[in-house]
Amino acid sequence: MVNLRRDMTKGLVRLRILHAATLGPVSGVELAQNLDAAGHHLGPGTLYPLLHDMEKAGWVKSTGKTVKGKRRRYYRATKKGRSQVEQALAVLEQFLLGIVESRPRVKPTVISQDGVEVETKRRAEA
Repeated sequence: MVNLRRDMTKGLVRLRILHAATLGPVSGVELAQNLDAAGHHLGPGTLYPLLHDMEKAGWVKSTGKTVKGKRRRYYRATKKGRSQVEQALAVLEQFLLGIVESRPRVKPTVISQDGVEVETKRRAEA
């Protein structure tokens, strides 16, 4: 069955991981925290195989380091990985502009602190 949200999220997770690795060496723990901050929890059983696949593809390179007595792997984007990020961001920006520019502007629904929807009508703004 086609699941648009799942398929889109898979690609965006890869892009976010690769982007974080372009900013400097980043551990799997830090990547998991970065994804959590974006509202997407990724367990180690999903994250590390994904990182290994990205390393096999030549997008990231990892190095081992001991931090506070724990062995950690740090990932950084390779030239090939940085190129992938640049290309993906350019395509994503162009693609989203076509969607965002063509949709009517709507006033967002307001949710109170207790989680109750305050405003239910969606109105187009001029």
